[in-house]
Amino acid sequence: MSRKDFWKLVLLSSVISAGLVLFFLRWPSPPPIRAEFSQNGARTFDTQLTDVEKTNIQIYETLGPGVVNVTSITVDYNFWLQPIPREGVGSGFFIDTEGHIATNFTSFRTRRSWKSPFTGKPKATRPRWLAPTR
Repeated sequence: MSRKDFWKLVLLSSVISAGLVLFFLRWPSPPPIRAEFSQNGARTFDTQLTDVEKTNIQIYETLGPGVVNVTSITVDYNFWLQPIPREGVGSGFFIDTEGHIATNFTSFRTRRSWKSPFTGKPKATRPRWLAPTR
């Protein structure tokens, strides 16, 4: 390819690129769509609760305050050995008035600390196992 042909190719590709840029810049954008909510046809359901639903509500209201969300914290390392904090979540429940929480093994298997359900602050601790692990 001669030097003259090279510059022709460069000029042609520049013109085509500029034309495409101008074409897409002038392309009309779609009109904005606004969704509106109308309550004209809203329905109310005045049905009675079944006995099972009433029992479920009573169980939730009675035992719900004893259920806790357990957020555990661990530190992983990337390829360059930079620490990357990771959080995991689980659930548990209070087993006594001292604040001991029962949860499953996977919630704390590799965790070094956990967040208190009362304060939300991280607390370094080692969980105590009530049952032997395999």
